[in-house]
Amino acid sequence: MINPAGETAEDFVERYGITREVKDKFALGSQRKAALAKEIVPVEITVKKGDNIVFSNDEFVKPSTTNEILAKLKPAFRELGLDDCDTRSNPNGGAIAIGHPLGMSGARLLLTAMKELEVKNKEFALCTMCVGVGQGMATIIKRV
Repeated sequence: MINPAGETAEDFVERYGITREVKDKFALGSQRKAALAKEIVPVEITVKKGDNIVFSNDEFVKPSTTNEILAKLKPAFRELGLDDCDTRSNPNGGAIAIGHPLGMSGARLLLTAMKELEVKNKEFALCTMCVGVGQGMATIIKRV
């Protein structure tokens, strides 16, 4: 049977007993990490009348969110969830905070990992992503 990614996540929630509190803690950590990340490049949009518009902030990231705010949100599927016990995962937040642009996820992940290798002066990075309907992909990159 092929499940969409959200349903696959829900299967893990049920199988491993991941609570809403743990899921909200993960989401809060992801939002805070994303607020500190430097992934946005300002883009100027030319308009016919008036001043050009410059987009320089990610409007999706919610750095002022709290556990109380997250607890009020309705689940996207049944109830999604992951555990964020490993501080090495998503050091700049992830799709939960930054969003999940269709067709661009791999490029964003690789660029973020390359920048992180430079900033942290590390040698290797591991990028993983769900491809959809239960598939997945992983790439290891080396800083030279």
